[in-house]
Amino acid sequence: MAEGFGRTDYITWDEYFMGIALLSAERSKDPKRQVGACIVNNEKKIVGVGYNSMPYGCDDDKYPWGQGEEDSLDAKHL
Repeated sequence: MAEGFGRTDYITWDEYFMGIALLSAERSKDPKRQVGACIVNNEKKIVGVGYNSMPYGCDDDKYPWGQGEEDSLDAKHL
């Protein structure tokens, strides 16, 4: 690398934000679908990060994760 020049092999902003979304998806406890999100404003600042999960206050272990429930009210996937 020539002196005075920065790196040229860095990732793009889109790749950076997508990486954050993919890493966030790893937090999901859903066995079938892990989804992450990274919300960015026009100044390339992250304004939100999240993943699919139960709403706050709901116990992840109390409700079934499967889609094979006979009664749709017993399944998270309606």
